[in-house]
Amino acid sequence: MTIEQQMIYETHLHDFCRISWVSEEAKAYWYPRIQCLTTLFQNQAIALTSKEVFPLLIKRLYPHEADELSEQLQESSLKINHLRGTRKKLLEIFPVTFLNDQVKETILIGKKKHVDQALDAFNKSDSNKFLEIIGMPICCIKSYLEGLQTTIYNGLLRTILKEQKKKELNNQLLSYLLYKPLGLDLLQYEPCFFDCQQSEQNINNVINTLIDKGYNQEMLWLKEILSWPISWSGLHGIAEVKTPINKFMYNIDATAKKVELIITGSNYPKLGAKGLAFPYRINHSIKEAIA
Repeated sequence: MTIEQQMIYETHLHDFCRISWVSEEAKAYWYPRIQCLTTLFQNQAIALTSKEVFPLLIKRLYPHEADELSEQLQESSLKINHLRGTRKKLLEIFPVTFLNDQVKETILIGKKKHVDQALDAFNKSDSNKFLEIIGMPICCIKSYLEGLQTTIYNGLLRTILKEQKKKELNNQLLSYLLYKPLGLDLLQYEPCFFDCQQSEQNINNVINTLIDKGYNQEMLWLKEILSWPISWSGLHGIAEVKTPINKFMYNIDATAKKVELIITGSNYPKLGAKGLAFPYRINHSIKEAIA
């Protein structure tokens, strides 16, 4: 473990996400929809892997959870395999924070050919090949491996820190990244930047596959959520996100400088708060959506 990795391990906050709502009415209307989407993505992850939308699924599971999953997959076309190696070897591919709970095991799930290819790349210490096999775009692999050598794993954070100014954007991929802590997880990796075209395409592939499986209403909810205005800021390992319906805080890579993002949005949610400060103000360019 490098000095930088040791520092992250010793100072990294445990994962958390705290949510507050602008009103009980907004919570009653939107919380069930967000929970439905979170549950959907969790339940469909293996199905998406079976269709090779995700070539491989990587999970950190307790031994009994891995055994239960192995039994569930016995009749499927998927193979489950443990990724075993020394901590030093695992740190060639995964952030130290991914390995915090040392009781959990790293599990690969996918078609036999993909699992075997990934195990071969791992045993040969070929990090680039391993990450390519799990479906990470080349541009994101480069950014990810650079991040493993620093105290800032997240490529988006590193990019904005370099620019040293507040970013104002309107982008579906970026909106997705900011909502990911709520469980709206459509990718297995962090895109290298907010305009990564391959990552945008990967998200659209997931959405289209779920629509084909009959989840059209849920995907309409998701697309609306990703169209709202958002204010995001991060400092000293804590991020704060403000949307028209709620505010939530969660842990991120620690930064000594404040990082700020504004997503202007194109729709305003039903029961969204009205106020004088962004993102609560409705201006002429944002229309109120009907969910």
